[in-house]
Amino acid sequence: RHRGHRYISIREFEPAIADFERAVELMQGLAVTVEPDGLPNAQNIPLTTTQGNVWYHLGLAYYLQQDWPRALSAFRNGYNMGGYDDNLVSTGHWIYMILRRMGSDAEAAVALNEISADMNIIENMSYHQLCLLYKGELEIEDMMAANGDDPSNAALAYGIANYFYYNGDKQRSDELLERIVSGSSWSAFGFIAAESDLANPQR
Repeated sequence: RHRGHRYISIREFEPAIADFERAVELMQGLAVTVEPDGLPNAQNIPLTTTQGNVWYHLGLAYYLQQDWPRALSAFRNGYNMGGYDDNLVSTGHWIYMILRRMGSDAEAAVALNEISADMNIIENMSYHQLCLLYKGELEIEDMMAANGDDPSNAALAYGIANYFYYNGDKQRSDELLERIVSGSSWSAFGFIAAESDLANPQR
Protein backbone atom coordinates (compact mmCIF):
# COMPACT_ATOMS: atom_id res chain seq x y z
CA ARG A 1 0.00 0.00 0.00
CA HIS A 2 2.76 2.48 0.90
CA ARG A 3 4.95 1.48 -2.02
CA GLY A 4 1.98 1.99 -4.30
CA HIS A 5 1.54 5.49 -2.90
CA ARG A 6 5.19 6.24 -3.63
CA TYR A 7 4.75 4.97 -7.18
CA ILE A 8 1.93 7.47 -7.64
CA SER A 9 4.19 10.24 -6.35
CA ILE A 10 6.81 9.46 -9.00
CA ARG A 11 4.18 9.05 -11.75
CA GLU A 12 4.62 5.29 -12.12
CA PHE A 13 0.93 4.49 -12.29
CA GLU A 14 1.09 0.93 -13.65
CA PRO A 15 3.33 -0.37 -10.83
CA ALA A 16 1.12 1.50 -8.37
CA ILE A 17 -1.98 -0.22 -9.71
CA ALA A 18 -0.24 -3.60 -9.59
CA ASP A 19 0.67 -3.06 -5.94
CA PHE A 20 -2.82 -1.93 -4.96
CA GLU A 21 -4.52 -4.73 -6.86
CA ARG A 22 -2.26 -7.21 -5.07
CA ALA A 23 -3.10 -5.54 -1.76
CA VAL A 24 -6.80 -5.98 -2.55
CA GLU A 25 -6.19 -9.70 -3.00
CA LEU A 26 -4.21 -9.98 0.23
CA MET A 27 -6.74 -8.13 2.37
CA GLN A 28 -9.72 -10.27 1.38
CA GLY A 29 -11.28 -11.77 4.49
CA LEU A 30 -9.18 -9.72 6.90
CA ALA A 31 -10.66 -7.50 9.58
CA VAL A 32 -10.70 -3.81 8.72
CA THR A 33 -7.84 -2.16 10.62
CA VAL A 34 -7.17 1.46 11.48
CA GLU A 35 -4.01 2.81 9.85
CA PRO A 36 -1.83 4.89 12.21
CA ASP A 37 -1.15 8.41 10.99
CA GLY A 38 2.38 9.30 9.97
CA LEU A 39 1.55 12.90 10.87
CA PRO A 40 -1.23 12.96 13.50
CA ASN A 41 -4.00 15.52 13.09
CA ALA A 42 -4.87 18.15 15.70
CA GLN A 43 -7.21 15.75 17.51
CA ASN A 44 -4.79 12.82 17.27
CA ILE A 45 -7.52 10.66 15.74
CA PRO A 46 -6.47 8.31 12.91
CA LEU A 47 -9.20 8.70 10.31
CA THR A 48 -8.41 6.00 7.78
CA THR A 49 -8.10 2.24 7.55
CA THR A 50 -5.52 0.24 5.66
CA GLN A 51 -8.24 -1.29 3.50
CA GLY A 52 -9.83 2.08 2.81
CA ASN A 53 -6.47 3.54 1.85
CA VAL A 54 -5.82 0.70 -0.58
CA TRP A 55 -9.11 1.33 -2.36
CA TYR A 56 -8.65 5.11 -2.26
CA HIS A 57 -5.19 5.06 -3.77
CA LEU A 58 -6.15 2.41 -6.31
CA GLY A 59 -9.00 4.67 -7.38
CA LEU A 60 -6.60 7.58 -7.59
CA ALA A 61 -4.12 5.64 -9.72
CA TYR A 62 -6.86 4.69 -12.17
CA TYR A 63 -8.12 8.28 -12.12
CA LEU A 64 -4.66 9.55 -13.05
CA GLN A 65 -4.76 7.19 -16.02
CA GLN A 66 -8.23 8.60 -16.74
CA ASP A 67 -9.74 5.14 -16.53
CA TRP A 68 -13.01 6.42 -15.12
CA PRO A 69 -14.94 3.12 -14.68
CA ARG A 70 -12.15 1.40 -12.74
CA ALA A 71 -11.48 4.53 -10.70
CA LEU A 72 -15.15 4.80 -9.82
CA SER A 73 -15.35 1.16 -8.77
CA ALA A 74 -12.33 1.46 -6.49
CA PHE A 75 -13.49 4.66 -4.81
CA ARG A 76 -16.94 3.19 -4.25
CA ASN A 77 -15.41 0.09 -2.67
CA GLY A 78 -13.57 2.27 -0.19
CA TYR A 79 -16.37 4.74 0.49
CA ASN A 80 -16.70 5.43 4.23
CA MET A 81 -14.47 2.54 5.28
CA GLY A 82 -12.98 4.77 7.95
CA GLY A 83 -16.34 5.67 9.45
CA TYR A 84 -15.64 9.40 9.71
CA ASP A 85 -17.09 12.38 7.88
CA ASP A 86 -13.61 13.07 6.52
CA ASN A 87 -13.80 9.78 4.62
CA LEU A 88 -17.16 10.68 3.11
CA VAL A 89 -15.97 14.02 1.73
CA SER A 90 -12.59 12.83 0.46
CA THR A 91 -13.98 9.81 -1.37
CA GLY A 92 -17.24 11.52 -2.32
CA HIS A 93 -15.28 14.33 -3.96
CA TRP A 94 -13.46 11.95 -6.31
CA ILE A 95 -16.62 9.96 -7.03
CA TYR A 96 -18.43 13.17 -7.96
CA MET A 97 -15.62 14.32 -10.26
CA ILE A 98 -15.43 10.95 -11.98
CA LEU A 99 -19.16 10.83 -12.63
CA ARG A 100 -19.11 14.36 -14.02
CA ARG A 101 -16.22 13.43 -16.31
CA MET A 102 -18.27 10.42 -17.43
CA GLY A 103 -21.24 12.67 -18.20
CA SER A 104 -23.37 11.14 -15.44
CA ASP A 105 -24.45 14.44 -13.91
CA ALA A 106 -27.57 13.23 -12.12
CA GLU A 107 -25.72 10.28 -10.60
CA ALA A 108 -22.95 12.65 -9.51
CA ALA A 109 -25.46 14.79 -7.62
CA VAL A 110 -26.84 11.73 -5.85
CA ALA A 111 -23.31 10.77 -4.78
CA LEU A 112 -23.25 13.86 -2.56
CA ASN A 113 -26.49 13.12 -0.72
CA GLU A 114 -24.66 12.35 2.53
CA ILE A 115 -22.59 15.55 2.42
CA SER A 116 -23.77 18.53 4.47
CA ALA A 117 -22.39 21.80 5.81
CA ASP A 118 -22.59 20.67 9.44
CA MET A 119 -20.33 17.63 9.12
CA ASN A 120 -17.55 17.08 11.66
CA ILE A 121 -14.47 17.54 9.47
CA ILE A 122 -11.08 17.15 11.14
CA GLU A 123 -8.65 17.15 8.21
CA ASN A 124 -10.30 17.28 4.80
CA MET A 125 -11.65 20.82 4.83
CA SER A 126 -10.75 21.39 1.17
CA TYR A 127 -12.68 18.33 0.01
CA HIS A 128 -15.62 19.35 2.19
CA GLN A 129 -15.66 22.83 0.66
CA LEU A 130 -15.53 21.37 -2.83
CA CYS A 131 -18.42 19.02 -2.13
CA LEU A 132 -20.46 21.96 -0.86
CA LEU A 133 -19.55 23.88 -4.01
CA TYR A 134 -20.76 20.98 -6.14
CA LYS A 135 -24.03 20.94 -4.17
CA GLY A 136 -24.51 24.68 -4.75
CA GLU A 137 -24.06 25.55 -1.08
CA LEU A 138 -20.86 27.55 -1.62
CA GLU A 139 -20.12 30.13 -4.29
CA ILE A 140 -17.14 29.76 -6.59
CA GLU A 141 -16.09 33.33 -5.79
CA ASP A 142 -15.59 32.35 -2.15
CA MET A 143 -13.01 29.74 -3.16
CA MET A 144 -10.92 31.43 -5.81
CA ALA A 145 -7.98 32.18 -3.53
CA ALA A 146 -6.80 28.60 -4.12
CA ASN A 147 -3.39 28.77 -5.74
CA GLY A 148 -2.24 25.17 -5.80
CA ASP A 149 0.94 25.86 -3.85
CA ASP A 150 0.47 23.43 -0.98
CA PRO A 151 -1.08 19.94 -0.98
CA SER A 152 -4.41 21.10 0.45
CA ASN A 153 -4.59 24.07 -1.89
CA ALA A 154 -3.61 21.88 -4.85
CA ALA A 155 -6.59 19.66 -4.08
CA LEU A 156 -8.87 22.68 -3.84
CA ALA A 157 -7.50 24.30 -6.97
CA TYR A 158 -7.80 21.07 -8.94
CA GLY A 159 -11.41 20.61 -7.88
CA ILE A 160 -12.20 24.16 -8.97
CA ALA A 161 -10.44 23.61 -12.30
CA ASN A 162 -12.59 20.54 -12.86
CA TYR A 163 -15.68 22.50 -11.84
CA PHE A 164 -14.92 25.04 -14.55
CA TYR A 165 -14.25 22.27 -17.07
CA TYR A 166 -17.48 20.36 -16.76
CA ASN A 167 -19.45 23.57 -16.54
CA GLY A 168 -18.19 24.61 -19.96
CA ASP A 169 -15.34 27.02 -19.17
CA LYS A 170 -12.32 25.10 -20.44
CA GLN A 171 -10.19 28.24 -20.71
CA ARG A 172 -10.46 29.07 -17.01
CA SER A 173 -9.99 25.40 -16.20
CA ASP A 174 -6.78 25.19 -18.22
CA GLU A 175 -5.47 28.43 -16.73
CA LEU A 176 -5.95 27.06 -13.23
CA LEU A 177 -4.39 23.71 -14.12
CA GLU A 178 -1.35 25.56 -15.46
CA ARG A 179 -1.17 27.57 -12.25
CA ILE A 180 -1.24 24.36 -10.21
CA VAL A 181 1.64 22.74 -12.10
CA SER A 182 3.70 25.92 -11.93
CA GLY A 183 3.65 25.60 -8.13
CA SER A 184 5.90 23.59 -5.87
CA SER A 185 3.55 20.85 -4.59
CA TRP A 186 4.77 18.25 -7.07
CA SER A 187 3.72 15.27 -4.92
CA ALA A 188 0.18 16.51 -4.20
CA PHE A 189 -2.59 14.51 -5.83
CA GLY A 190 -4.16 17.66 -7.25
CA PHE A 191 -0.85 18.57 -8.88
CA ILE A 192 -0.44 15.11 -10.43
CA ALA A 193 -4.05 15.09 -11.61
CA ALA A 194 -3.54 18.51 -13.20
CA GLU A 195 -0.54 17.11 -15.09
CA SER A 196 -2.62 14.19 -16.34
CA ASP A 197 -5.39 16.48 -17.56
CA LEU A 198 -3.00 18.84 -19.32
CA ALA A 199 -1.32 15.88 -21.03
CA ASN A 200 -4.62 14.60 -22.43
CA PRO A 201 -5.05 15.92 -25.99
CA GLN A 202 -8.70 14.83 -26.02
CA ARG A 203 -9.65 16.81 -22.93
